[in-house]
Amino acid sequence: MKIIFYISSHGFGHMARNVPVIAALLADSRVERVYVRCAGAHLTFLKDNIFTGTEKLICLEEETDVGHDPYPGTMIFDRETTERKVRRYMAGWPERIGREADFLKKEGIDRGVADIVPWALAACAQAGVRSLFISNFTWNDIYREYFEEDILEPYRRCYELADRALLYRLAMPGLEQYFRSYRRISYVCRPFSRERAAQIRAGHTRPIVYISVGKAVSLTGEIRADGLPWDFIVTEGVPVTGENVTVLDRGIPDTHNVILACDYMISKAGWGSIAEAMLARKKLALISRPTVAEDCNSIRQLKEQGLCMEISEEELHDLGRTMEALVWMKPGDFSGCTNDVGVICEEILAEP
Repeated sequence: MKIIFYISSHGFGHMARNVPVIAALLADSRVERVYVRCAGAHLTFLKDNIFTGTEKLICLEEETDVGHDPYPGTMIFDRETTERKVRRYMAGWPERIGREADFLKKEGIDRGVADIVPWALAACAQAGVRSLFISNFTWNDIYREYFEEDILEPYRRCYELADRALLYRLAMPGLEQYFRSYRRISYVCRPFSRERAAQIRAGHTRPIVYISVGKAVSLTGEIRADGLPWDFIVTEGVPVTGENVTVLDRGIPDTHNVILACDYMISKAGWGSIAEAMLARKKLALISRPTVAEDCNSIRQLKEQGLCMEISEEELHDLGRTMEALVWMKPGDFSGCTNDVGVICEEILAEP
């Protein structure tokens, strides 16, 4: 079977959650080729995390998606910039869809998987290729409070073309309305390495806190951690400083193992980061982004389950008080949090 993935080039969370699925398919004897269409940096990340079956992997470099932009130095949705980019992106869909449909037929592709690239589903439909949508949201869920129907309707029409949908845990309410056939699944993430986590913990005698706002966001305003009784490991966009702070290199391929190594986690509410925290059973504080519907939904559901606490950007700057609250948090029940890589692979490989 020949399978192609269309992965959003907005942020790295979409690629990160597809890496274990792609790796499992590459190891499956039923799979002849796996094509992945995404931006160059994301494909590099993919190749850094694939260790077997690489001879079956074909990477196709292309900016697949625009997503949304924050105002510089914040996590606040920039409506004007995002709308300009979305309209320019949509104007290119007819050419992309036609070109991609020709490619699918030429290569003899059997399955198309979209997370959450809309035009890819239209290309699959035009080429007669069975398609699967896999996500916890559509761009319509994010855009509907900002944009008019002339943007929302073309996105909706594309999503409705999916032959089947797999809806992740924490899916937006009503997400199933777009799809004629769907199944609800749990989380997915890359396999953890306890050996690697032990290496990360080596040299730390105090509890470790991991703080991340993803690769696409950089916050402003220094946050001092000096004198606090924790060691902090932070991503580049987090302005935490002090003798007890380690800043990760932007190119680190295994932040999921950093999560496993830590005792506590503070993060923006990206689904991939949440999935890794839930599957690693970590105490979690999520930074609210009231302007992004997906984040609001994820935080609401996790708070109802007792699996996270919510903080604002301002509360992040009061790091000591935030950490005291996180230490005292009593997490809820993790038992429903499973890694469903195998479920996804069987759905992709299943006959219609």
